[in-house]
Amino acid sequence: MTNIEYVIHIKIIFLDNGADKITGATGTGKSYLAQALGNCACMMQYKTMYNNFARLIDQVKLSKLEGTYLKLRNKIEKADLGL
Repeated sequence: MTNIEYVIHIKIIFLDNGADKITGATGTGKSYLAQALGNCACMMQYKTMYNNFARLIDQVKLSKLEGTYLKLRNKIEKADLGL
């Protein structure tokens, strides 16, 4: 299969509440696409925060234990783009 024949099935869903998401099968490039969008946003001077879901949950749990949850929440809210 050549690169031209290879089709990537990624779906970008834009929701009315601004909580857009990228979905697709494993290995289709969702993270790569998100990083490219984040890189572009950074170059346009937007504050961008990139986390995978597991890392974000770990950060929230740890911040609650350490008593820094509000600080983390403020950091997340200040980001123009969260990936």
